[in-house]
Amino acid sequence: LVCVLFGALASLLLFRLCCRYWGLGVAFAAGLFAALLPTSVFIDATGFLEPMGISLVLLGIWLWLKRGLWAGVALALASMARAEAWIFSLGMLVATYFRRAYERERLLATVAWIALIVAYMKLLLDRTGNPIYPVYWNLLANIFGTWEFATHLTPDQLSARPYLVVLMLFGLAGLACTVWRRP
Repeated sequence: LVCVLFGALASLLLFRLCCRYWGLGVAFAAGLFAALLPTSVFIDATGFLEPMGISLVLLGIWLWLKRGLWAGVALALASMARAEAWIFSLGMLVATYFRRAYERERLLATVAWIALIVAYMKLLLDRTGNPIYPVYWNLLANIFGTWEFATHLTPDQLSARPYLVVLMLFGLAGLACTVWRRP
């Protein structure tokens, strides 16, 4: 039920955001696609947190223009749901500082996000001994291959590394282009 609720909320917010920025035709197509995409609504019976994190990020974007405080709260809650949202929401907040509009909302969102993330980091430190526990295990451990059990890469896996590095560099170039020039 959690997946269905937040998956439906993500579809609705995607529709509203597309309607705001690109019109009803784009919003209808995006909302229909999101509603019919089974992985965004029905993840798993165990209640994976992808729909929750995605819908809270979309909620933060939707609230951004008029309710900066609640946008920061939504982005912080998304960060608590998904480790990827830590980096994404922090990147969104930093990106708002490249523009001079909506200064009050930016300040409120930043303060709310920092306050909630610091409280969450304190909780993580007390419970796990690592203030960035989800980021460490979901991202850094995956990137550097740090696992509880020692694993050795096969020759096939090692031969794929140069291609993956090239793909990563293309991705970083695309990110830089997107940040530099507004699409």
